[in-house]
Amino acid sequence: MRIVPQLLAGAAFCAALAFVTTHPAAAEVTQIGSVNVAADKFTDVTWSRFEGPVQMLALSPVADTVDCAHINVVYKDGIVRKVFEGTMEKDSIKTISILGSDANVAALEFACKARSVDGARIALSSLQDGDALTPPGNWTQPASVTAHNGP
Repeated sequence: MRIVPQLLAGAAFCAALAFVTTHPAAAEVTQIGSVNVAADKFTDVTWSRFEGPVQMLALSPVADTVDCAHINVVYKDGIVRKVFEGTMEKDSIKTISILGSDANVAALEFACKARSVDGARIALSSLQDGDALTPPGNWTQPASVTAHNGP
């Protein structure tokens, strides 16, 4: 009869362990803003307004899939690190880890274009302490944006 309480205690422990391992800690997400990208040409974006520490950055295309020629992190010492090149699916999240001190980030540079005629919006957020994210909503803060005819 002592086996039943032990089995129940074991089952409760296993359930708690499963919950902890399948539900990662929530990240502190700071919504930074968003930028619109065209479909007919790559849009060059330089983002340097972080207003606080940056441990990780996340980009999420809204309304359409986007193709990116590059996504670079620019550090204050002048080092540029290419962190991504390729396709980001609509409503996906591309997370970028920052190397070194979070105070060393000068800018995030990227060149992306939408796949549909209407274009897309790329939402940007700063993350700290954790990795759980949901796709961002309507964020509005201007970036430095220029468009060029590219590949």
